[in-house]
Amino acid sequence: MKKTVLTAILFCSFGILFAQAAEDPPAEGEAGAAAAPGGARWGSTFDEVREVARGTLKYYRKNHYIITKDGEITYTYGFFFEDPEMLGVDPEAEPEEVPVADAAEDAAVEEPRSGEAQYLYGITAFPYLAMEDVKKKIIEKYGEPTAESVVRNSGVIIWDLEATQITAWIDAYENKPYCRKIVYVSKEISRQLKDYNYKIFNRKEIDTLNRINP
Repeated sequence: MKKTVLTAILFCSFGILFAQAAEDPPAEGEAGAAAAPGGARWGSTFDEVREVARGTLKYYRKNHYIITKDGEITYTYGFFFEDPEMLGVDPEAEPEEVPVADAAEDAAVEEPRSGEAQYLYGITAFPYLAMEDVKKKIIEKYGEPTAESVVRNSGVIIWDLEATQITAWIDAYENKPYCRKIVYVSKEISRQLKDYNYKIFNRKEIDTLNRINP
């Protein structure tokens, strides 16, 4: 079962990225760099991402996030959209559920805002998989990690690509290192958003990142 989940995760997250690169050939030396996980490209609008989001829609907040589920895999699509109402919101808080049946009606009453949200980050969450299995598959696509800090079977592994930063989070489970979440962040769009890490990662994860990148 775990092997099946790993295959699905890698196909959905990595296979799509390289399929997009093949459909729209990037400049030399940039293969896959401009693509993002989950079937959408960095910088896409909320509506564009919603059209191509993988799995079944579970939750969303217009211009902020879309959460879908495909079997045991949960996808979170996050957007860059400055909204005073969102400042200080705990990224670990349970998102507000919006019934799929009411989605069209909710969208219709959405107040108009200036500017458009841009696809900033993607999170793929799944049941625990052995760290080495996940790491090996990512290395096959992107090469050796840029940074790694795993202490007592817990920590983080980072791939710093040209346009995307990939972060695999490692948890200690039954005294062994496992992975259950991979985060992808657009480097270009993140430069536009001050302190974006505080919107994407929880406090413990930020502390871990700071140890690697002081």
